[in-house]
Amino acid sequence: MLIAWLLLRVVYLVNGAISQALANREREALADIVADLARELGQPAAEAYAWADAALAAEATPSA
Repeated sequence: MLIAWLLLRVVYLVNGAISQALANREREALADIVADLARELGQPAAEAYAWADAALAAEATPSA
């Protein structure tokens, strides 16, 4: 019984480590894409930030 518990614990820890590594890799890939876009297109204008803020605020508002 103890061996089964230990094996399950190891599987749980390894699964967590793999999940974390994949999440970090996805974040890094997205950061690379955003950095490439900023280099190619320049930084967003103030109007773009205002539009994004308004769009996110509208999305956060619950519908009736």
